Amino acid sequence: MLQSENRFSGISLTVEFAAGGRETGVQLSDPRHLDILYISAILLNMSWKRLDRRTLVNTKFLKVYEDKVELPNGNIMDDYTVVEKPSFSMIIALDNDGNLITIDEYKYAVDKIIHTLPAGHINEGEEPLETAKRELVEETGYMGGEWENLGAYYDYPTKDLHKVYFIKATGVTRTQETKFDPNEDLTPRVISLNQLKEEIARGEWRTNAVLSALVAAKLLS
Repeated sequence: MLQSENRFSGISLTVEFAAGGRETGVQLSDPRHLDILYISAILLNMSWKRLDRRTLVNTKFLKVYEDKVELPNGNIMDDYTVVEKPSFSMIIALDNDGNLITIDEYKYAVDKIIHTLPAGHINEGEEPLETAKRELVEETGYMGGEWENLGAYYDYPTKDLHKVYFIKATGVTRTQETKFDPNEDLTPRVISLNQLKEEIARGEWRTNAVLSALVAAKLLS
């Protein structure tokens, strides 16, 4: 057994290696500095190795795989599930008065009407910003204004491959009627930021990606 010790900003990182060079243990002198552990994972190539993949579900909107993977410690998992769904754009849109354009939408899986933001799947060959503009006008009738891509985020990186693109729009105006998809059951709603914060405080907003989008757009500070 060999040991290698590295120090980052006064924090010691000790990694144990078995014969053959495989790392078998990582010790951090101060567990509060998990960022050091993240850096060490990159430096030591602690990614998992996929050995095999079996497709369990293959539809237009969902693919489910069962992977056989080798972990950095040598253990083998032969039933790790990975889910692939289309990436989508989520729009944080404000009108000229600074009010937020939201929607109330029925979600079948949880059988509830949810406060949420306009969003939609990114079509093949489409840029996230194009998707955002298309979805906003279809779901709310609003368009125009200034647009900004706030970046791509993972929704559930433990299992899911898709990304959520947060797109912020300011100064939008309603110029068209809505054009819902046949399977959509939603109602546009325009609220002030004060009302938004009050509803969140009461626990009325329950979707992780939506709350993350509002934080990314700096609307909750």
